[in-house]
Parts: sequence; C-alpha cells; structure tokens
Amino acid sequence: CGMFNKVFPLLILPVIFFMLYAVPAAFSESIEDACKTALSVDYRLQASRMNIESMKQSLEAAKSARYPSLNVESGYTILNEAPAAIVSIPNIPAKQMTMSEDKSFSFKTTMTLPIFTGGRIAQGIEAARSGLQGSVQDEVKTALDIKMNVSEAYAGVLRAVRWVEVAESNVASLSAYVKDVANFYEQGMITKNELLASKVSLAVASQSLIQARIYLEIAHAAYNRSLGRPLDRE
Repeated sequence: CGMFNKVFPLLILPVIFFMLYAVPAAFSESIEDACKTALSVDYRLQASRMNIESMKQSLEAAKSARYPSLNVESGYTILNEAPAAIVSIPNIPAKQMTMSEDKSFSFKTTMTLPIFTGGRIAQGIEAARSGLQGSVQDEVKTALDIKMNVSEAYAGVLRAVRWVEVAESNVASLSAYVKDVANFYEQGMITKNELLASKVSLAVASQSLIQARIYLEIAHAAYNRSLGRPLDRE
C-alpha cells in the first residue's frame, strides 16, 4: 500500500497533463461546425425558407381555383323613419301608408363553379408549382453559397495562421543570425556592411511578421462575420 501511494502520483501526473492539453483542442471548431452555425444564423437562408412557405401557399391558392367557391353577403339597415307613402283617392282624404319597417336584414348567397376557363387554372397551378421549385432551388443555392463563403473564410484563417508561424520562425532565425554576425563583427572577422545587411534582413522579416499578424486579424474578422459573430471574437 505504501508503494502504491508513492507510485500513484507518478502515474496520475501524465494523465493530468494530457487532460490539460487535450481540453482546449476539444473546443476547436471544425469546418462542418462552422457551416452549421452559419446556416442557422444567416438571414439570406431564412428569407429563402420563408419564400418557400409563401410559394407553397400560392400553389394551394392556385389549386383551390378548381373548386366551387361560395360567397355569402349580409346587411342590416336602420332608417330614421319607416318608409311611407301618401295615398290619395278622389273624394277620400289622403292617408299615409307605411311601406316597410325602419329596420331590415338582407343576405345573398352566390356559388361560383368554373366550367371552362381556357386552361387558365391549370396554367396558374403550373406557374405556382414552377415558382415553388425555383424557390427550393434558390434555397439550395443560397446554402451552397454560404458554405462556400464559410469555407473560404475558414481556409483564410488557416493560411493566415501558417503565414504568422513562418514569419515568426523567420524572425527568430534572423535574430539569431544577427547575433552571430555581431559577434563576428566584434572579433573583426567580417565587415560592417555585412552586419548592416543582416540587420536589414531582420527588419524586413519583422515588417513581414507585422503584416502577417494584421492579415490574421482581418481573416478572423471575415470568418466571424460569415458566422454572424462579433468581429473581434477569438
């Protein structure tokens, strides 16, 4: 038991270090995850889907034109006074006669059945169906465009990261080289022009590193924009 207590910490330490280094990698975002995120937040795709629903309703409306339609109208009339007429007969005093009530209710029912329309209904249905198919294809195209944009932005980040790594490695190599050249110059083994040339090369490499880091920030912003996120999100 005493030996186990001494050996156990030695066995568990590699596991702890592995978990510490493996956990950040578990949260890395694959290109598939990025595409799913973009498809779920992109307004163009949402608009395409709403347009499909609208075209479905238009198709159903076009199909309904083949069936009978029933129209019911009703009305309620209120008059200040009941309509009346004065009846005048010779040798008899004139007399006022009420013609109808001062309140009345009326209704009308109309049924329409298309018998011959010259193909208008059938063509309307085909037009609506074609519009629906076009909307579906537009949604597919929009989704593909979104995936393409995300893929390009994703690859742009990878290229920018690689560019920064190469630039950093180049700066590190030239920095070490400049130190060696400076030592050679102090020992009188090379001329000052060679020392200056090495420093110029290091300055150019440092400038390239700055450009690479700026390009990486731009690539990050483009990637976040394609996913509907804040531009400065890591």
